[in-house]
Parts: sequence; structure tokens; C-alpha cells
Amino acid sequence: EVACEELRFASPDDDTRELYAAGIRWLVPLMLHGRVASILCFGPTLDGSDDSDDVITYMRLVRSITTTALHNAQMVRSLLDTTQELQRQNLLVTTLFESARDFSGMTDVDSILRTLSYRLMGQLMMSSYALYVREPINGRTVIVNRPETSALEALAPHAMAWRAVMRTEDIDDDVVRTAFLDANVAAVAPLTIHGDHKGAIAVTAKLSGARFTDEELFFVESLGNTALAAIEQDRAIARELERQRLESELAIAATIQRGLLPLTLPTIPDYDIAASTLPSKHVSGDYYDVITLDDQRTLLAIADAAGGAWPAGAAGDSAAKRSSDGMARPI
Repeated sequence: EVACEELRFASPDDDTRELYAAGIRWLVPLMLHGRVASILCFGPTLDGSDDSDDVITYMRLVRSITTTALHNAQMVRSLLDTTQELQRQNLLVTTLFESARDFSGMTDVDSILRTLSYRLMGQLMMSSYALYVREPINGRTVIVNRPETSALEALAPHAMAWRAVMRTEDIDDDVVRTAFLDANVAAVAPLTIHGDHKGAIAVTAKLSGARFTDEELFFVESLGNTALAAIEQDRAIARELERQRLESELAIAATIQRGLLPLTLPTIPDYDIAASTLPSKHVSGDYYDVITLDDQRTLLAIADAAGGAWPAGAAGDSAAKRSSDGMARPI
């Protein structure tokens, strides 16, 4: 270590003696932002005038030119790094928008999970991830994209406990951190929909070994939330379609049942007869009929099956059949 912030001539009598012994005569520091960025070392001149005024002037000129070049090179490098970082961030944002658009057009869970895998692996250059959910997806609460990384399934209790995006290296709990590191997990992010915690997503380390940036962690969390929201939407659509199917079938059953009840009731001298039924659900077990057998006899049929909806409706239909069958028999 040699202190050198100004032009310095090496000497056998100070801390530059080793440099002097190696043939170095001049030390020319290059300063950037008030700090020594580098030191140029020069050997003796050919004519032996190492410490002449002309040599000193030349060294100062070299220092000025080289410092300017170094400063410009640093600025160019900084601009290139900034440009590359902006490009990476723009690509992440673009991928998020494209993923949201793709997810919105998907109608099955497998397609959503497949797209999630492609986006994560392609954008972040990592090989595996695990999706942890409270409500099972295709019968599973843990979804791992590669069978050989099934060790990720055992991390479900730990992953579901987190409420903030976390790099594995930043986890304070030694046991949890070790478990994640053993499974090659680099980061975990919670998944929420409308403020409700629905699950978590864990991603393994990059193939390059590089550390996940804050922007990439945001990408993992946002993409996971978008995918899970798409899955929830798919579930909601499936529930709505099932509800509509049931309502349609019940409406058909109610129409059939109303067809079994008489539209008008016969007139009987000295009697007033009226009947009505209002099911609490789409169909019920209520049945009635008034049938004139002859001038002296009238048949009143009343039935009420226990329960409601389909079972009771079926029982009511059976009662209607029995009453009609009885018309052929003496009463």
C-alpha cells in the first residue's frame, strides 16, 4: 500500500522502495470523484532525466488525459448499465401486461399454470417453482412444475406463513432459512386477492446464480397474483355455469310439475272447490286433483311428499300417477 494522491517520484528511502527496486520511477494517480481510481506507474527515462521539469510536465499531461478518458469511460459504462437495467425493467412490465392479457382469455386451470411456468422460467432464467394455495387446485394445495423438485412441497407451512416478499438469504429464522436453502429456493412471495391471503409462490435460484433484484421479486409476486386471480375467476365462472345449469333443470322440472296439476276444477252443486300450491323452491311434493267420476261421485286427490325440490317433486309425480291409475277402479 502506497499513499499517492499527487504525482510522486519513487525513492529507495521511503514506502515506495519496493516499487523503486522493481524499476518504477513515477507514480501518477488518477482521481475520480475525489478518490484514487487507479495509479499509473512509469519506469526510468532513456536519457536518465527522470525528475526533470520536462518529465514532470509530461506526467501531468498524461494524468490529465488519462483521467478524462477514465471518467468518460465510467460515464459510458454507467449509461450502458442504466440502459440495460431500464430495458430489463421494461421487459418485466411488458411481460406482466402480456400475461394479464393471456390469463384473462384462458378458460382452464392447466393453461394458466402452464403459462405461469413459461413466464417465470423464460423471464427469470430459473428452473422450478412451487405454488401454494389454501383452496385446492385440481385437488392439490401444492403445485410444483417439475416432479424432481418435489422437496418444495414440504415447505408449504413455512411459505404460507409469510406475508411479505422475502429472499431466502434475508430470512431470520435459521431453521426456515436452512430448509429453503436445502431446497434451492431463492425467494418466496405471498399471494393475495382483494386483500385476502390466498397462498404463496416460491422460486428456485437462477441458473446463473445471480441474486434476484427488487424488480424481479415484484415481478414474481405480481405474476403469481395475476395467475391466481385468473384461476379464481375460472372457478367463479365454473360455479356460475353450474348454478345456471341447475336452475335450468329445476325450471324444466317445475314446468313439468305444473303440467300435472289441473288448469280448471269441475263444478259440483252445493260445493265450492278451490286449490292452489306455491312451492318454497322450484319444485315441491304438492299434488292435488279433482276428478268427476259420474253424477254421484267426485274424486279429490291430495298428496304432499316430505322434503322439497327434486325428491319431493318425484314423489308428487308418483302420487299423480297413482291417483290417475285409481280412476279405473271402483271407489
